[in-house]
Amino acid sequence: MPDLNTFKSTVANEIVSRARFEVTMSRIGYFIDALDFSCDEAEIPGLNLLTKESRTFGPEFKTAYQRAYDPVQLSFIIKNDFAARYFFEEWVDQINDFTNNISDYYDNYVSDITITQYGNYAIDGKDKDSVLYRAILKNAYPVRVDTMPLSWADTDSFHRQTVNFVYESIEFPKVSPQKGGSGINYNHLTNNFLG
Repeated sequence: MPDLNTFKSTVANEIVSRARFEVTMSRIGYFIDALDFSCDEAEIPGLNLLTKESRTFGPEFKTAYQRAYDPVQLSFIIKNDFAARYFFEEWVDQINDFTNNISDYYDNYVSDITITQYGNYAIDGKDKDSVLYRAILKNAYPVRVDTMPLSWADTDSFHRQTVNFVYESIEFPKVSPQKGGSGINYNHLTNNFLG
């Protein structure tokens, strides 16, 4: 039976922290640099397939016919300049003008959003970041900018702006885990599975 030291030396060093991530956007604007490091909560998008009932002979079975993408929620820390709130208000206003309710052209308001998960490994006793996983949300835009509650009782808490994004598709660029990674050969796994 493995003891605690065996666990620490094998499993504990391979666990990935949820806190080591980065979110970047390709959208051009003077607030964009401030947003890159203020995203304090994100999620790696899920994968969904829509299915339909099929039958050639015998009982019906489900076959996949299309991908479906659930919205992704990102949360941003609000700084003294309220840059994140203003940025998303202006983005929503560009999508659908607040004054005349006219929507802009799709290509004018979409942006790619990249979510990167980092690992941790050591070289010569010094910690280095390594990219373990990356998802790119293609042609994303905000569909909901959540409310920001105010309260006299919350003197020690700070504002966060939560925003929900929809997107057209996802790209998953293959990354090679650096030294200290799992050593999994992703091409080998894919080739064995797909034949």
